[in-house]
Amino acid sequence: MIKAIFYTTSNDKHIDQFQIEGHADYAEYGKDIVCAAVSALTITIINSMIQILDVKIDYKENDGIIICKLPLVQDIVLDAKLQLLVQTLIMGLREISKEYKDSIKIKTITK
Repeated sequence: MIKAIFYTTSNDKHIDQFQIEGHADYAEYGKDIVCAAVSALTITIINSMIQILDVKIDYKENDGIIICKLPLVQDIVLDAKLQLLVQTLIMGLREISKEYKDSIKIKTITK
């Protein structure tokens, strides 16, 4: 199962980190459409932060896990754009999970 965890700060719903790990096990390796969809969506969002918003993102990608830490941004417009991209990722993952309930779990943890 893929686990997507979004971490928020204690005083608001500001997401400052997310982690996506595991495998969907929907199909054999290389043919798993759920893993492919989640990977494509996640990498597109991270690349959008880096290439479109021009923000340095601290992320690590290893076999089966992506950890992304968002920087503390003083510019409220830029921060809102980062949060919009994270919310887009969450929305996309929820849409995938509607069709493939046993393959992905999404949760938010407040620090």
